[in-house]
Amino acid sequence: VAVGGGIFGGVLGAIIASSGSSDALSSLVAVVQIIAFVLGVCYYIFFWTRFGATPGKMILKLKIVTPEGELISVGQAVGRYFFLILSAITLCIGFMMAGWDSEKRTLHDRIAGTRVIHTE
Repeated sequence: VAVGGGIFGGVLGAIIASSGSSDALSSLVAVVQIIAFVLGVCYYIFFWTRFGATPGKMILKLKIVTPEGELISVGQAVGRYFFLILSAITLCIGFMMAGWDSEKRTLHDRIAGTRVIHTE
């Protein structure tokens, strides 16, 4: 997602930069950032609610589920995405929690009511 967004933003930036308008470039950067954010959120929500995992998690045979083992809801996926940001901005302590948590759950999984399991 990031690579595609970077290529898209770079091409559009080059087009606008060649026009010589710095106001247009600033506006474009803002629009591209908003679009990239929305696409990123949609990407995660789609894969988490439809398959229980992003392609990377699928390769590793991991799945995000409810405590009952069901696919997560759209609401849980949205919450998990934003709580994942919280896990990151706390100096990644939210991710490290899985290392000492008895259930191996991260901060964002605990708050969203989800868990990551092995599918094999």
